[in-house]
Amino acid sequence: MMINNRFAGKVIGAWCLMQLLTAGSNPVSANTVTDRVAIDSLNPNELLIGIFYGPLKSITTEAQFRDIKAAHVDYIQYIGDADRPGQEGIQRNREILDLSHRAGLYYYPSDKRVRGTAAEVVAMVNDYKDHPATAGFVIQDEPGPEALDWPADTYKKILALAPGKVPYVNLLPDWAVPNYEKGYVEKWVEKAGPENLQYLSFDNYPLRADGSFGGTYFNNLEIIRRAGLKYGVKTSCYLQSMGILGAYRRPTVAELRYSAYSALSYGIKNAVWFTYCTPVNQPVEKFTSAIIDSTGLKTDLYEPFQQLNKDLKQLGVTLIKLDATEVYHSGSQEGTGILRLPENFFLQPQDTTQDLIVSHMVNRDNGKDYVMVVNKSFTKTAAVNFRISKPAKKILQVAVTGKMQPTDYKRKKGSFSASFLPGEGKLFLLE
Repeated sequence: MMINNRFAGKVIGAWCLMQLLTAGSNPVSANTVTDRVAIDSLNPNELLIGIFYGPLKSITTEAQFRDIKAAHVDYIQYIGDADRPGQEGIQRNREILDLSHRAGLYYYPSDKRVRGTAAEVVAMVNDYKDHPATAGFVIQDEPGPEALDWPADTYKKILALAPGKVPYVNLLPDWAVPNYEKGYVEKWVEKAGPENLQYLSFDNYPLRADGSFGGTYFNNLEIIRRAGLKYGVKTSCYLQSMGILGAYRRPTVAELRYSAYSALSYGIKNAVWFTYCTPVNQPVEKFTSAIIDSTGLKTDLYEPFQQLNKDLKQLGVTLIKLDATEVYHSGSQEGTGILRLPENFFLQPQDTTQDLIVSHMVNRDNGKDYVMVVNKSFTKTAAVNFRISKPAKKILQVAVTGKMQPTDYKRKKGSFSASFLPGEGKLFLLE
């Protein structure tokens, strides 16, 4: 479904539209970090969790930033009122960096000079690159297929100026671009250079206001998965944590889970929740309350969001090392790009009508086999009995505590079982 406004692709063109936000009142001062520690960077060997749209000026407090960190978030990617020209924008970005640093967070400054001259880009990078909380630099959201040269060139410039920091470009969803895989995704990777690209990122929000599920969501994940493996680039996507009246529905707790686990089952290594704070003053869209509301109060989604991120970070210790080599679906096959679970695949649910994602993952260091299974139901717990034809001495579950725990695997029968909450995913190791 094409939404005819610019916020609808992130939702489309969020970077541009959010520049229209007005700044809040009563700013909280943040002392510049003077006791600089050694320059730090986000750890690329972790599954990273970010938020898009952090606290605006009117609710900028140290407590807000501590709450973000307490929700097991690694970085903030966008705060609308910071993207202003001149010294005012620079000062606001530095304030956010200081607050982030004190809370143990990272931040991607948004600065209009990224579209300026070569000298302006250098000046922009120099203004932020030595701050210990700088994660990287926002370049562009959703460039068109005929407008990839500038972001690719800028990407390489920033990478050379600030090694260890992540330049960020996010691609359009597949429904917005014809010839998406070859003429857009692979074109972007080749222009930026797979040896340069830190993440291959896209957005596609499937939870529609009419109660339906976006039909191209899995096709988009599959295309990004293939490209990531082909070029050896980590993949990233935006997870839906917002609603927009008339376009997208506000997620339930189960839908939050499903957004996360479905993405991870396709090999995503960097997940960004869109949005954390509730956007205000949008010229077209009216947002429902996200993880926190527009006044800074936690909504009913905050605690589930916090727990989910904690679980994802623990699983991420293992997932960061795994390649999603095959991803299949059992049960209903609604949508494009969905591959049915083959009858000869080594892991099968005994009830093939159960709606599941089954992802074969391989540890790129030692070749061990893993399977991630996701319950596609938003409302029903799934008790699944599995048959396994691949020889295995034991099958262990990688628990959300980060530890291995035994399953009820019966080696002679080649069977085991597991129960999944609505939208939940579980990761299993075949030994």
